[in-house]
Amino acid sequence: MDGPRTDLSAMFDLIIEHVPAPKQMERIDEPFEMLATTLGADPFIGRILTGRVEAGRAKAGDTIKAMSRNGDKVEQFRISKVLAFRGLTQQPIDEAVAGDIVTIAGMSKATVADTLAALEVNEAIQAKPIDPPTISVTFGINDSPLAGRDGNKVQSRVIRDRLMKEAETNIAIKIEDTPGGDAFIVSGRGELQMGVLIENMRREGFELSISRPRVIFREENGERLEPIEEAIIDVDDEYTGAVVEKLTGARKGDLVEMKPAGHGKTRIVAHVPRGA
Repeated sequence: MDGPRTDLSAMFDLIIEHVPAPKQMERIDEPFEMLATTLGADPFIGRILTGRVEAGRAKAGDTIKAMSRNGDKVEQFRISKVLAFRGLTQQPIDEAVAGDIVTIAGMSKATVADTLAALEVNEAIQAKPIDPPTISVTFGINDSPLAGRDGNKVQSRVIRDRLMKEAETNIAIKIEDTPGGDAFIVSGRGELQMGVLIENMRREGFELSISRPRVIFREENGERLEPIEEAIIDVDDEYTGAVVEKLTGARKGDLVEMKPAGHGKTRIVAHVPRGA
């Protein structure tokens, strides 16, 4: 540090000296394995997945497969391009090796939490499941008398293309066509996510009709289940009893915690069924 301070070489040398090499480098000679952690789309190369290479090597032209969390084969494909960050931009590289964080293109079905691996690998890398959608909203064309006044993208085909484009990179969004073809059921993880999507489309010139959010239920072992959300409420001490009664009575929630929040207020934490 006593030398000339013209660049960050001293800091980089210190990192190399003290930070251990990635443990994945010990598996560099094993068959290729990578867990996909980020999904994206590129207008030129299509669907792309990003993750850290856990073992082996991969380069453009190699044939690999994608497996789901339980080891089922999703698809087999040829890598069209391998990208890695060099500075602030992603650039094509000749080969990805164990320990590298890279982006791979060439797949059409694989998604986040899937394992990309050599053909001889049969065991998927352990990964957390993707949280399922909790609400659904119907997106349709604006058929009111005021249609066409706030936007110029009003056709159902244009709306569908925009929703499908969103689903390419947003793993929490699911799109379903309705029998008539003029409306689309969009499922997501909450009102906030739906609100952000709707506002983005409005600013892009889309006109939409939106239904009220509907809670998504599911069946497990013959029992009907509904999504649970954590509610945190700061309320004046004098109204604590009424709020707790509403949460645990009408909303059928479970009281998790209740503690003073200061300034004459109480913090209530409860797990509440979204559909109650």
